[in-house]
Amino acid sequence: MINYFVISSNPLDGDMFNHLFKYHSGIQYNGQAFTSNSGLAIIKEKKPELVFLEIKPIDNTIYIDIIKIIKEIDPLNFLICFSLSEQFELLQSAMDFGAYSFLSAPIDRKRITRIVENINNSIEKKEYLINDASHDISYKNIFLRCLNCTCTELEIVFDEIWEAYLNKDDYHFSRVVNKCQKFSTEFYYYLVETYVDKINETIIIIYNNFMLDITKVKTKNEIKSLLYNFAKDCNCTINKDQHDLSRELVIKAKKLISQYINEEKQISLENIAVEMFMSPSYLSRIFRKIEGIKYIDYVNLYRLDKAKVLLTTTNDTIESIACICGYNEPNSFRRLFKQKLGMTPNSYRKIQRQIDDKSSDPS
Repeated sequence: MINYFVISSNPLDGDMFNHLFKYHSGIQYNGQAFTSNSGLAIIKEKKPELVFLEIKPIDNTIYIDIIKIIKEIDPLNFLICFSLSEQFELLQSAMDFGAYSFLSAPIDRKRITRIVENINNSIEKKEYLINDASHDISYKNIFLRCLNCTCTELEIVFDEIWEAYLNKDDYHFSRVVNKCQKFSTEFYYYLVETYVDKINETIIIIYNNFMLDITKVKTKNEIKSLLYNFAKDCNCTINKDQHDLSRELVIKAKKLISQYINEEKQISLENIAVEMFMSPSYLSRIFRKIEGIKYIDYVNLYRLDKAKVLLTTTNDTIESIACICGYNEPNSFRRLFKQKLGMTPNSYRKIQRQIDDKSSDPS
């Protein structure tokens, strides 16, 4: 049985975690403290295996100090930081100072249950690494090896790193996850500090993607593949010029645009930017730079291309096609179609069918 404790100024947070663990018999609520001082006193007294610490948008050094004190009181404690506001980078930096994991809004029951199950397995097998920092492992030379090689060479280098530092035969799954999170975080800060002139929002996107995706993996092979791709992306960020990096980001954005439109999802610049963990203004800027047209113009052209296919290959009404292509107002669709193609959707359909009829006529 895992006893857990909550430190949060919001009196409803204890109830929130109680509700999330409603159907989980292996975990028991041990109470809530509304201030860090009272929380530290209770941790010292009760020694709960798991602590949830709320992080708010104030000076991050305060939370770093709290995390350090909690780990000093009980090095075996599993500390999970959480925030119901946009504190993504601060949540991730908490991992550097001993936090086991982090949760951001909306807190998902499946994810938090998986984290607790990993913790339970680690406790049972006594395989949790108390504090990697106490082993004083320096990754600097490892990072240099990852950066000073070609992509082909990186596969060999990474295999050696994986076996030597990150995945010993006796390491449990949760321990490998924890070590890889720490490895990626140290790699990220090494890049930020060492390659100031080459670092931009791309590296933040790469790091954020990794930290989100690692919470979804279920096997060591998935972790290895994920971390290798992270190292490869970091290598490309440092060794490629900015134009190449921007082009790669725009290619990813175009794939997402295609996916959204083909799956008939609501699409906006903000949606795509959120998916890519970047600011809408930055995405808009690099999109125009690489494609030579505005983001919204590209989206409209893609929608019209899809509409042209539907007009030619189906008997759907103009209203239906407009809706499928993401236009809530059929008149707006007709107006844009005529503006770009010089004819109405109905005229385009008639002309295309006449062409098809002639090409299929054997005479």
